[in-house]
Amino acid sequence: MVARHIKSLFAVTLVAVLAAAGPVLAATGKVYVADEGASAVSVIDAAGFKKVRSIAVGQGPHNVQVSPDGKWVWVTNNGDPAKTADTLPSVKVPKAEHGTMMAAGAVWVIDTATDAVVAKVPVGMHPAHVVVASDGRTAYITNGGDNTVSVVDTAARRVIGTVTVGASPHGLRLTPDGKQVWVANLKGGTVSVLDTESGRQVAEVVVGKGPAQVGFTPDGRFGFVSLSGENTVAVIDPVSRNDLPGFFGPLIS
Repeated sequence: MVARHIKSLFAVTLVAVLAAAGPVLAATGKVYVADEGASAVSVIDAAGFKKVRSIAVGQGPHNVQVSPDGKWVWVTNNGDPAKTADTLPSVKVPKAEHGTMMAAGAVWVIDTATDAVVAKVPVGMHPAHVVVASDGRTAYITNGGDNTVSVVDTAARRVIGTVTVGASPHGLRLTPDGKQVWVANLKGGTVSVLDTESGRQVAEVVVGKGPAQVGFTPDGRFGFVSLSGENTVAVIDPVSRNDLPGFFGPLIS
């Protein structure tokens, strides 16, 4: 009975830490959802669960992230449709392949008070996910089309660094202490570990097929990587950066 309770607890944890490109809640009581097909961000009233508006953004927005203070929403997309029409494929690309599309990339910033787009920051090719550091000063964006992560100064709203990582970087998260960024390399089968102080990749951990997203327990003891090519979750020791196969048994099989 104790073992079953532990498994249930970790199942809840995994749902929390491995959330992918879903909606995000701002401090204003609104939920922001990336509508990839409509090149828009939908705004939902969190109290009434009703859509209140649609914000036009760049081509194919994939991920949204609210700043820690709730004032800004960061949206990854392929830039202004008029400017990217010549660089986008002429045929529809399956979602499974979106990490390898070659298109001009940007991350747009929405003011949650007015729901207006207030900035457009050029980044790498076909940006996938964005995360904002807990102090709100830095944002990190995975660029699936050129195998890089863009580092953005959120106040200046400009790229201050570009880090080469594994093939087709997708989901990423900061460690609970904010000292590292872990990046799931969808096509590379690895997780890149970036040092936030130096802005460099310090390790690349082999995890399995199709790593899509990463996450951590609140205390930072365990890292998790969802493997879309295996229908499993890899459990990593963040200190040794070693895989812990079978640590949770049937929970991740």
